[in-house]
Amino acid sequence: MDAGQYLYTALSSHAAVAAICDDRIYPMVMPQGAATPAVTYQVVSRNPGGSVLGDTTNLDRVRVQIDCWVDRGASTSAYVISLDLAKAVRAALRDFRVVGEVPIVEDGELQPNIPLEAWLRATPIDSSELYDEDTQTYRVSSDFYVWTKPWS
Repeated sequence: MDAGQYLYTALSSHAAVAAICDDRIYPMVMPQGAATPAVTYQVVSRNPGGSVLGDTTNLDRVRVQIDCWVDRGASTSAYVISLDLAKAVRAALRDFRVVGEVPIVEDGELQPNIPLEAWLRATPIDSSELYDEDTQTYRVSSDFYVWTKPWS
């Protein structure tokens, strides 16, 4: 599963995220004139398979950024809504599981596949609370590491 597919599926299937932003979850940028609350996500960097986790896997470690947007005019409590949405996003990534298998190479030999579920959890890195005076929009920007199978 590609990192973008993983993120979209995790976010769009989580009840707390949907309760706040419905289906307004977009890759990279929001469409012009899109309503808020909304979420955008993007891949910031990718470490190729075999460069992490002791060189025993074929997984990429992907750093992703997820932004939670709320227009100040949307509600008098827009700032609180942006924080609540960021908490829901973090819970969505914590709760979501992808079950599969990954081949392991040891001493140049392909070994039987092992369960992958535990390795596809997102790990929070950091978070920032921002406000854009020009657009009057609150934004909580959070970075996570996600482990995924490399692109084919």
